[in-house]
Amino acid sequence: MAGRLRTIDARTLADAVLEPPGYAVKDLLVQGLHILAGAPKTGKSWLALWLCQQVAGGEKVWGYPTQQGTVLYLCLEDGYHRLQDRLLDITEDPSENLYLATHAGTLADGLAGQIETFVREHGRVSLIVIDTLQKVRETCTDNTYARDYADLARLKELADRCKTTVLLVHHLRKQYDSDPLNRVSGTAGMSGAADGTFILQREDGSSNYGTLFCTGRDIESKELKLQFDPMSHIWECREDEETARSADEGEPVNRSITLAKYIDIWLEQVAPKKLAASTLVRDKQDIRRILPALGHYKLVELNKDILRAFYDAMRSEQNWKTGGLLAEKTVEGIHSCLCGILSDAVEAGYITHNPAWRAYRKKGAPQERPVANEETVQRLITALEGQSLKYEVYFKLILATGMRRGEACGLRWSDIDWRQRALHIRRNVVKLSGQPILVKEPKNRAGESTAWCRGDWRKMTICSGRLGRSDGAWDIHIPAQKDSAGGKIAGQFKCAQSVAFPSQMRLFYKLWVNYKHC
Repeated sequence: MAGRLRTIDARTLADAVLEPPGYAVKDLLVQGLHILAGAPKTGKSWLALWLCQQVAGGEKVWGYPTQQGTVLYLCLEDGYHRLQDRLLDITEDPSENLYLATHAGTLADGLAGQIETFVREHGRVSLIVIDTLQKVRETCTDNTYARDYADLARLKELADRCKTTVLLVHHLRKQYDSDPLNRVSGTAGMSGAADGTFILQREDGSSNYGTLFCTGRDIESKELKLQFDPMSHIWECREDEETARSADEGEPVNRSITLAKYIDIWLEQVAPKKLAASTLVRDKQDIRRILPALGHYKLVELNKDILRAFYDAMRSEQNWKTGGLLAEKTVEGIHSCLCGILSDAVEAGYITHNPAWRAYRKKGAPQERPVANEETVQRLITALEGQSLKYEVYFKLILATGMRRGEACGLRWSDIDWRQRALHIRRNVVKLSGQPILVKEPKNRAGESTAWCRGDWRKMTICSGRLGRSDGAWDIHIPAQKDSAGGKIAGQFKCAQSVAFPSQMRLFYKLWVNYKHC
């Protein structure tokens, strides 16, 4: 006997405070069971993998917010090599919340238990994708409504038990139907058991344009006009109107906006809140190179081909300071600046993905930056000893400790432990052209470091040899002529002098006197 029915009266139900259902993609993929169907080679798996990456990373899907969480992608028709290639095509930053598997049980052989175990181990799971449905069904000639409904009902119950969204990748029938939703392979039991159905349909076999037909019990039916980018392999949303929903408020944003116009918005509203003043100054220099070439493009028009042509053109541009060609490091910096700006445009809802991802490719073999050996160190020390004492003290100090220029200039008497012969590096001082001196935290991740003043400087090698650089590499060329070296040193010191506090030079000198006698 099944027992008595569990009922609730209508008034109690009306007054009850119920937990709202979750979602993977708001107003699109809500909690429950959904089908994504399309013809072979339509791009269903590309779309499924991209959806997984977006949800795992908490990134929007065509302007719709996602509920970030753990994502499980059962890609049962591909191996890890193909998955790796596809993942690196769609993103430069795969999410650690996305888990992938190429083998799983069937509905009759442990699939439900495997998924429930995964959910218990990982807590809240936002999305589970099974690609394809047929891989988890038993081979059977009985393709009746009852069997189709029963199989999907088991998956529906699994989604409800786990309080998650399950998306099944499936195929379409070959027979044409004016209603795409009637073309799901199998009987009507498929769509009947699912909470939502999505049909991906290209305009024709070779076209990159398509439509995603969406219907479901808890979402408004809609047709999303999409375009497949063959470079990034991402289905982008193309709006018939010139507007799309914004990030948070639902207010329209202009999808026809040019890069130049968005950079104006970015410089006024975004950059000052997220970037350090020194970084913003450097980005503005890069923007002056970006705008003449790319400023007239609409954000939605930018793609990898356009950006790669721009980077190639930059490699033949003249360096404003040296008169030679731009270094590859400079081109890489321009790319980094542009990539950051476009990422913020994605976040604001102006574009659906960043076209600069994987667009930059280094030219030529990577060059190792030279590191000073003992001979080079001695040549530098010799050049220093022929200069003013203030130069000698300053440079020997940073050579001995490996401090950055800004860290040395940020030293105060209270930062020095004379007994332990230790310097506590607690700040970094930066001077920007035309702006007041900035005092920031040190660049190291810990926020504070200690430099030990021990050993014989005449036998030392470079601790890190930065001389004001943040990458730890020694790249100052020491000419044979002492006076030429002195000129290089004087320029470096002049920069340091402009940010040092009045008592700094006396501090440097006392530090050096104590150090060389230790």
